[in-house]
Amino acid sequence: MKKLNEKISFLQGLGQGMNIADGSPQGKMIIEMLGVLSDIADNLNGLRRDFESFRIYVESIDDDLFDLTENLYRDEDDEDDFVQVNCRNCGEDVYFETIYLNDEDTIEIVCPNCDEVVYVNDGSFDFEPEAISDILDNQKQARQDGSSPNH
Repeated sequence: MKKLNEKISFLQGLGQGMNIADGSPQGKMIIEMLGVLSDIADNLNGLRRDFESFRIYVESIDDDLFDLTENLYRDEDDEDDFVQVNCRNCGEDVYFETIYLNDEDTIEIVCPNCDEVVYVNDGSFDFEPEAISDILDNQKQARQDGSSPNH
């Protein structure tokens, strides 16, 4: 684009040096044409700047979409990091991450449907750790077999 602007400026200088605008109708027309060319070059420069801003914006949206997709569609290995518990009050299946099983702080997992506590990691939960690992093993085996796990 810079080269185009330089060429137009050169032509305008050449026209002024040749005194084209001094009275002849053809000279006036050439000067006007050079002015139009200059306006077109300026508009092209503006479009190029706008396009570059738009390109950067679209790349940022693409990066955000990629991150979102990565978070939504995790690998199957990540699925093994969740435990499913059935709420005794309403029957809703509640899923939570296995990291809460052995957390040092006391954490209560609450059913999102009825607000009933479905798990507390302070030892008062009636699942034995072996039972939870059995559930996780059954879920993993069921995924490998293609059937649904029994809970």
